[in-house]
Amino acid sequence: MKILGLQITNNNYKPMKSEGISRNARLLTSSAGCDTVSFGRQNNMQPKVSGVGLPAVQLHNDLRELKNIRNLPCVYCGQIMLPIADRNRIAAEIASSKGEDLIANLKKNMKYLRGVKQNIAHSVIWAAKKNPDDNIAELLKKLAPRYKAELEADQLAILRKIERVIDKYPLSPEEKTAYQYILYDTNQWINNENDAEPFKRKEFLYQLQKVLDLPLFKNRQVVKKVLKKADKMPQSFESENAFIVKYHRRSPREISEQLFYDALSTIEHIKTRESGGKTESKNLAIACARCNNYVRNNTPMPKFIKDHPEVPDNIRKNLDAVWLIGQRVRTIRSSQVQNLNMQNQTNNPSYQRYLSALGASHKAYENYVRAVAQTFVNESGGALDLSEYIKK
Repeated sequence: MKILGLQITNNNYKPMKSEGISRNARLLTSSAGCDTVSFGRQNNMQPKVSGVGLPAVQLHNDLRELKNIRNLPCVYCGQIMLPIADRNRIAAEIASSKGEDLIANLKKNMKYLRGVKQNIAHSVIWAAKKNPDDNIAELLKKLAPRYKAELEADQLAILRKIERVIDKYPLSPEEKTAYQYILYDTNQWINNENDAEPFKRKEFLYQLQKVLDLPLFKNRQVVKKVLKKADKMPQSFESENAFIVKYHRRSPREISEQLFYDALSTIEHIKTRESGGKTESKNLAIACARCNNYVRNNTPMPKFIKDHPEVPDNIRKNLDAVWLIGQRVRTIRSSQVQNLNMQNQTNNPSYQRYLSALGASHKAYENYVRAVAQTFVNESGGALDLSEYIKK
């Protein structure tokens, strides 16, 4: 098999395969067994609580309902997150609209867009004014040629940096030749005009790693530097050019979903799984997909807080919002008790179960805030002081 200009004879080499289950799905399905805090689905036998972000719940072992709170700030960046049901609704509206309706839908939901996604939305708005009969996919197709040229220039600039690394260090003739093959082959791949075989960053990095693991490349210092430079290839979450080029072939619905993906509410391990963190409620915070997957990722908490001094205040905003939901449930329970007393329904078994669920619900929020605050303090190595939540 020929990869990046080199013949690979290892019969065991296989393309990367998908795990078949999303990270967030694994988090939710693996959370059974946590007993510190529970939030679950509405029991159909109970009256529904109005005016609260969450219904009265029977206790289940996951944090699914926390992800459904509207206007909950991300625990790391402090920006408002988007429950998946709202993301699906917004994506459907944008995917099915054109012209002024498309512009209005994008402007109305601009607060949910992160980083370059706001720039992309402004580019789409500009294109929609000129092409009012086109949906978002058709607009991206018209924008793509200019952005593809800019993206290719960025990618080729990375190759030139890799070439300078190779020229700087003493290498054997075999290594030099192999690197030149890689550079030439990648250059051709980037400049390929065939849309059926576009340059894909993830595939390139995977193939490059496979090639540079071969015994031929003896100077490991150069290998590390080359991989580090190659990792700078633009990604769709941080590059307007990369996003438009990657998604201009996709459906209107998929483009709209990806546009708002970064704002999605996701479950984040405070102590990372790589360092032994468990999927239990006291170790799970609610963060936007961007912070979860790209900003925090697996960074140890002390270093993350040092690199992002705004995080302590944003943790407090997040915990305050969750605590407030618990207090609202408590208030509703008190009001319901008064109503039942007035109606002489205090012995009604159905309402007793309802009141019991309300009580368990507000306690769950309070216990969650205390437990998560303690985990943040533990993981920060003393850099965080959240005693006001732990003692609440």
